[in-house]
Amino acid sequence: MHVCFICHEFPGSPSVQVGGIGFFLKTFTQLLVQKGIKVSIVGVYPAGSTQTEFVDGLRIVRVGRSSFRFVGWWENMKKLNEAIDAIHREDPIDILEAPELDLAFVRKNKDISYVIRLHGGHHFFAEAEKRKINFWKGYQEKVSFGKADAFIAVSDYVRQHTFKFFELGDRPIRKIFGMIDLDKFSLKEKQIKKNKLEVIFAGTVCEKKGVKPLIHAVNELKNEFPGLKLKIYGREWFFSDGKSYQQHLMEYFPESYFENVFFMGPVAHQELPLIFSKSHVCVFPSFMETQGLVVSEAMATKSMVVYTSLGPGKELVSHGENGFVADPNKVDELKTVLAQVLNMGFDDKFWKICENAQTFVNQAFDPHTLLNSNLDFYRQVKGVRNG
Repeated sequence: MHVCFICHEFPGSPSVQVGGIGFFLKTFTQLLVQKGIKVSIVGVYPAGSTQTEFVDGLRIVRVGRSSFRFVGWWENMKKLNEAIDAIHREDPIDILEAPELDLAFVRKNKDISYVIRLHGGHHFFAEAEKRKINFWKGYQEKVSFGKADAFIAVSDYVRQHTFKFFELGDRPIRKIFGMIDLDKFSLKEKQIKKNKLEVIFAGTVCEKKGVKPLIHAVNELKNEFPGLKLKIYGREWFFSDGKSYQQHLMEYFPESYFENVFFMGPVAHQELPLIFSKSHVCVFPSFMETQGLVVSEAMATKSMVVYTSLGPGKELVSHGENGFVADPNKVDELKTVLAQVLNMGFDDKFWKICENAQTFVNQAFDPHTLLNSNLDFYRQVKGVRNG
């Protein structure tokens, strides 16, 4: 079997900021190769010309992004299709997988089965953030969904809410969690000293990740818990006028709010396990997620987590059993839950919840189980396509 993925953020390009999809595919494709599956990755990257490299059994084709302002998208898609066609001629592709938007301008080939993995597309997040559908993005997503033969959803929530907007028909769909690198996040050290009263956030520093209510909650708790610190790790998000979200926060809150809040900037993915493990609690109060790989990664390190109660939050975290959940729309609720965790100190209940978190992730995200689920589904899709 030969599986080709469209991905514009695969790790390895120094000019690209890698997000959740890129890290997921890094883990997933390595396991596919180990299983004897042929894997190609193709995407548009900020490079002058198309570059092909073979790394760890993967064929990676990075199409150079067009510099033309208005017709650049057309040139990008033309080169992307040429790259896919060239790969297929050399080694026929069985499955071509892409995120929600990315099949829109892909030329279909009758010998290839097309799969969309629902990571959270434009319609999904527009509904979650209560904003209008952008005509151009909405059009592309509808065209893309029309070309798919099958779908994989990373959570029940993203499946249910995405197909409010699209007709599934009789096309197959399956829920399969996105993978995390359990080897990387299951630290070998038996005991790591935790930093008492250190609250960690990791993710893009933006509105939808719930950074604002988290800063608010921590400020309201700092007198009750002297020495309380909030460390915010992650890349910046920028408004259309060039202002960063961090600048917005500095203007939104009084200066006193930042006495115990520290913006740490982005860190290498391999640094996160130790950062999570040393924290008192990791808090991810997103207003919306499709699954939330980062919370699963934190749980894998046997860390205490507070996750959002919205969206798919409760598919991962059972309140009081393997972590806690809170509604970021309710600062008082987030503050109460955070205070509850901090008041536990590092007692037996605290450690039991942390152990439950790690056990849950090790079972739900077992790489070989998830790998087999994906391969079974690929074979099902190919079988349906071939009649």
